[in-house]
Amino acid sequence: MIKKKHISIAYHQVCEGVAAGIVYIVHVESIANLANILTTPLGPQEYYRLMRKVSFPGSTNERELHDGMAQGHSSSGNMGSHKTHST
Repeated sequence: MIKKKHISIAYHQVCEGVAAGIVYIVHVESIANLANILTTPLGPQEYYRLMRKVSFPGSTNERELHDGMAQGHSSSGNMGSHKTHST
């Protein structure tokens, strides 16, 4: 019962945001959905294509992404291989 109440409250808040022009709801095709990298089993090509889109300058070495795709590595286990740079 509690979950249903929270969903109802969230739904009404979103509706109010849409009505006020604060929130815009747009359709995102599955192939362009960046959340797929966390929610969907992906092949190597899809994984690296999405990783390039969510990577920020300095957070992931673009060469690592290119090398991983060229070597045909799967997406399993690659999530923790990000290099961080301190300034």
